[in-house]
Amino acid sequence: MLRYLYTLEYDDEKEAASIAPYLLTTSSSETAEFDGQLAESEAKLLARLLNNIAVYTVAEKYEIPELKVLAQEKVKALIWKHSLSPDFPIVINAIFHSTPSSDGGLREIAVEFCKHKELAIVKDERLCSMLRSHGDLGAAMVIGLLCDHAEYKRSSDDRKRSNQDRMAGLKRRLKDMECNAKDALTELDSTTISNNFHVQDARISVVTLQANLTKAKEMATLH
Repeated sequence: MLRYLYTLEYDDEKEAASIAPYLLTTSSSETAEFDGQLAESEAKLLARLLNNIAVYTVAEKYEIPELKVLAQEKVKALIWKHSLSPDFPIVINAIFHSTPSSDGGLREIAVEFCKHKELAIVKDERLCSMLRSHGDLGAAMVIGLLCDHAEYKRSSDDRKRSNQDRMAGLKRRLKDMECNAKDALTELDSTTISNNFHVQDARISVVTLQANLTKAKEMATLH
């Protein structure tokens, strides 16, 4: 906290370095939080997460909102690198034991991460037990998943209505095109009939003209 007050930043990697060696040697006989030893990368990630959660708690206690936001951002960035290794319940315990239910900063991050990992969680009894131990987390996950489902259903219904409207519009356009085609065919037939009449009249006129010419020639011959 003091380093932040002078520099407006803190190095969570450096500050967590002193915790990681202890986590590397911690066994199931020393803590019931997880079984076996942690890999070095998992221990470092866990140490950084715990350090940032502690900073968040201190920032809340001493009313330093900027530091609280910074710690929250660091936790959010780190938790999404987590692979749900055996130490994950430690992270959840640290978040839910150090923050009140009215403070949703870190809790909301944990809920979103657990929602994203829902399939992996329900297949792991250890993680299911973690949810049962933190009723707030389980309840928030259920509510969040129901809201997501409702939003998906609403979007799906909107897409369905949009597709139905689009199909109705296409059907109307096809019907209009069909009517226009029929009108064009009717007009073409009418034009053809009219042209046939004109051709027939012209033929009659030609025949009449030829007859008149023949009569004129005969009369000219008689004279």
